[in-house]
Amino acid sequence: LVPVIYLLVAAVFQQIWWAWERAWGEKRWRPLAIGLTAAVLLVVIGNINTYFRVQAVDPAVWGAYSPNESAVGKYLAEVPEDIKIYMTPQYTHHSAVAFIGGPRDITVLNLAQHIPLREDPGGDVLFILEPVDERLIPLLQQLYPGGQYEVHQDRYGRVLFLSYWVPRASLDAARGLQTFYSPVEGATTPPVAGGQTHALDFDYATNPPPVPPPFQALYQGALLVPQYGKYTFELTATGGEAVLYLDEVEALRVSEGSERLTRTLPGGFQGIRVEYVSGPNPGQMRLSWITPQNPNFTIIDAANLYTLPGASNGLVGYYYANPDWSDPPSLIQRDLFILPNNILREPFSIRWVGKVAAPTAGRYVFGTRSDDGSFVYVDGQLVVDNGGSHGAQYREGVIELSEGFHDIEVLYNELGGSREMQLWWQPPGGAKGIIPSEYLFPVEENLPEGLTLPPPPVLAPPVVEAPPAAQPEPAPQPQQPPAPAPVQPIGDFPATEPAVLWTFGTCGAADDQLQKPIGVAVAPDGHVYVADMGNRRVVHLGPDGEFINAWGETGEGPGQFTEPFDLVIAGGGEIAVLDAVNQVISVWTPQGGFKRQFGAELTMYRPRGMGLAPNGEYFIADTGGVRILQVAPDGRLVNQFGGPEDELGPGQPTDVAVGPSGIAYVAEPIAGLLWRLDTNSGQKQPYPGPEANTIESPHLAVGADGRIYLTDPEGGRVLVYEPSMTPLAQFGTRGAEPGQFGRPVGIAVAADGTIYTADPDLCRVTAFSALP
Repeated sequence: LVPVIYLLVAAVFQQIWWAWERAWGEKRWRPLAIGLTAAVLLVVIGNINTYFRVQAVDPAVWGAYSPNESAVGKYLAEVPEDIKIYMTPQYTHHSAVAFIGGPRDITVLNLAQHIPLREDPGGDVLFILEPVDERLIPLLQQLYPGGQYEVHQDRYGRVLFLSYWVPRASLDAARGLQTFYSPVEGATTPPVAGGQTHALDFDYATNPPPVPPPFQALYQGALLVPQYGKYTFELTATGGEAVLYLDEVEALRVSEGSERLTRTLPGGFQGIRVEYVSGPNPGQMRLSWITPQNPNFTIIDAANLYTLPGASNGLVGYYYANPDWSDPPSLIQRDLFILPNNILREPFSIRWVGKVAAPTAGRYVFGTRSDDGSFVYVDGQLVVDNGGSHGAQYREGVIELSEGFHDIEVLYNELGGSREMQLWWQPPGGAKGIIPSEYLFPVEENLPEGLTLPPPPVLAPPVVEAPPAAQPEPAPQPQQPPAPAPVQPIGDFPATEPAVLWTFGTCGAADDQLQKPIGVAVAPDGHVYVADMGNRRVVHLGPDGEFINAWGETGEGPGQFTEPFDLVIAGGGEIAVLDAVNQVISVWTPQGGFKRQFGAELTMYRPRGMGLAPNGEYFIADTGGVRILQVAPDGRLVNQFGGPEDELGPGQPTDVAVGPSGIAYVAEPIAGLLWRLDTNSGQKQPYPGPEANTIESPHLAVGADGRIYLTDPEGGRVLVYEPSMTPLAQFGTRGAEPGQFGRPVGIAVAADGTIYTADPDLCRVTAFSALP
C-alpha cells in the first residue's frame, strides 16, 4: 500500500501546485515550494517521533509483533547445529521461528514422551519452553542437575521463553536407579550411597556391596512401562529377603526363592522401589519381567529404569481418536502433566482420571485454560464447564472438599487449530496456580494402603501469566482482563514528599540509558552503582547522577553477567554483584576491574537480593532455595536461615538487609511478609508486607539511624519503618513524572539519609532527599 499512498499524496501536491500557478503565475513558485517542503518535514519529523519515541518503546506495540517467537528464532540462529532441539508446539511451527532461526532439526516437545528423554539424542539436548512451563524447571533440574537454565526476557523484563540445555553426560546419568546400602538394625556402620544401578540383577556373594553383611540394599526410582497391557514380574532372592514396591505399595515379597505377579499397567512411569535384606551369607537378587512386546522373562535394565522423581504421581490418561471420548481408547498411559500431548491427530480427546489430594478441608477453586473444550469433575460433581469449540479461554468453579483424597476426572478435546490445556487450582489460603503433580495420583479405584496425604503447599507456584478471572459458574461468561493487584493494608504510613535531587535514565542501551535496572547501591563517597539487568552491565554514576562508567560482558564465565540483579558496596569500596541466573557473586573494583567471584558452591537457585552486614558478611536471599544465606567475605557459608520446613522462606525471599545492630530484615513477596530476624539467636518476627512477584519484587535498605526502607512495587511507593518496626512514612505515587514510580524495586540509603531507588518499568534511578 505504501507506493499507492505516495502516489495519492503526490497527486494532491500536483493539484495544489497547478492551483498556485493559476492564481499567482509560474514565476512565484518559491513560497509554495517552501511551504510544501516545510509540511513534508513536519510530517517526517512527526512520524519519526511517533515511531521511535512513542511506538517503538511502547510495551504494547513491542508485544504485538510476535516477540516470543522472534526471540526464539534469534536464539536458535546462535545454537550449534549438532544439538538436538525439543521445542514446545507453541513455537515450533511459527513463521518467525523458521525464518529467523533457519532450517533446524527440531522435534515437537511431547512431555509425555520426552521428559525424561527416552531416545538416544546422540549428543547434547536443548529444551525450549513457554513461560508457563516454568513449573517443569525444578523437575528438569532434578533429572539433569548438570543442565543450564536460562530465562529469556524482552527489553521490559517480560519473560519471552525458557531454555534448558542438557549435556550428554547428564542425560546418561538420568538412567538407572539410585542405590543405598545400610547395616541392619544393631550394626554400627553408617549408610552408604552406592551410586546408580542400571540393571536389577545382583550376586552379592561375588560382588559384595560396600557394607558388610547383614545389610539392607535399597534401589529406587522410576520404571518405564512401554505401553498399556499385562506385565508379569518375577522377583528372585537367595541369602535374604527381597520386596518389590510399585508406587510405594508392596507388590511382591520373597525369601529364598522366586515369586511372580501379573498386573495390567498403563504406559508411562511407575514408582519403583526394591529392597533386599541379607542374612549372614548374602546370595542373589534379581527382578525380571514379561512384557506385551516380549513373551520371555528379561532382566529389567537401564532401558526402563530412570531416576525420575515423583513417578508415582499424575493421572491416568485415556486418549481417543475422536472428539467425544468414545470408546475404545487408542492409548492409555500415565501423565505427570495435564497437557494436550502430541500423540493423536486432531480431532481427538483425552480423559484423565485419578485422585486429587486435598491437604486441608475448605473451599477449593478449580479451573482450566483450554483450546478447545474442557471439563473438570470432582467426586462426580461438575466443577468446571469450559466446553465448546473456542480459542484459549479460562473458566473456573468452586467446591467444598474435606481433607483427604477425592476422585477427579478431567476431559479435554481438540477440534482443530491451536492446542492448549492447563489444569489450575487454588487451595484454601493458597495462591492460584497450575496443580503440582505431587497432588495428583493415578489411582482409579480404591486407595492403596500406605498412601499418605501430601502436606499443604508451602511454595507459591512460579510467576507465570495468570489466567483471567472467571466466575465459578458453568455457563460461559465474557472474558475480563485481570484487575490490578490492590495495595495491601500493611499499616498506617503517613504520606511525605521528599525532594527529588536528580533522576538518571530512559529505556535503552546508550550511556545515558538503562534497561530494567533492579539493584542500586551507594558508596560512602556518594557514588552510585546500578545493576542494569536488561543491558547485563553495571552502571557507575557520580554523586550528582552524572554518568561515569559502565561495565559488563554477557556470558557465564568469571567476570561475565547473565542477569545482574543486585549489588552492594563491600569492604574497601569493592562492588559485589549478584547474578540471579549465573547464581554467583562477582567482586569488582569501583572502576569496573574484575577481581574474583564466589557462590557456585552455595548451590543457590535464582537468588534475587543481597545485603551486607557491618562486619562485612554477605546475606543473600536465595529465592528459589527459600532461605537466607550468611556468607563470610571469602565466600564460606557461615549460617543459613529458613527453608521449606521453616516459617521463614516458603514465601520466597527476594531481599535481605542488615542494620547497624546486626538485625536482618527479609522481604517475602509471595507470602506478603516482612521478617525481622535476629541473626545471633535465630529469633524472628513476621510483619505484614507488600505482595508482588519474585522479579519486580520488594527490596530493602537500612539507614545509618536504623530506619528500614522497603519498596512496594505493586503499590508504586516506598515504605519507611522506625527501628521498632513502627510505620513512619511512605512516599511515591504511580506516574512517569520525576518523583513518581512505575514499579520501584531497588533501594539504597546513604549515610546522610539520601534515598536512591531503581525503577525497572521507567528505566531510571531517582535520588530523593533525606526524610526528616
